[in-house]
Amino acid sequence: MGKINEICFKIIPAHQEEDMPQISEMWEQVRVFIDGEDIINKIDFDDDFHWGVDSSFFLTQKNNYFGGKLLIGICGCTAEGCDDIIVDVDKSENYIIWKIYHERNDDINAVFVFDIGNYQNALIEAKSKITQKEEDVCN
Repeated sequence: MGKINEICFKIIPAHQEEDMPQISEMWEQVRVFIDGEDIINKIDFDDDFHWGVDSSFFLTQKNNYFGGKLLIGICGCTAEGCDDIIVDVDKSENYIIWKIYHERNDDINAVFVFDIGNYQNALIEAKSKITQKEEDVCN
């Protein structure tokens, strides 16, 4: 197995932008940090702006944390299905593998491998912070 990545989730406010009147209030987004960097900002998504996923929606994806498709980013316009950032999640005995791609073009932009124990702990901590309405999850 190649490099093992570190993952954490940060819950931060998403502020209304002047040019985005469809966002009527502030909401909490979950941003994924891999190896200390915000993954949405790190990977080139055609220089389009993306939000993290709404924190309450993040919790509803629990069946996909260990296999399946996981939504981690939405288009800056906030329209459902427009330029989503999707992770194809695979599980092995000791690892979780993420293949990140744009929903609209299916091109894989990056692959990350996580130790299953560290991945589980990051998810538990994120869920706890979301339900307690606390912001910073990454150390």
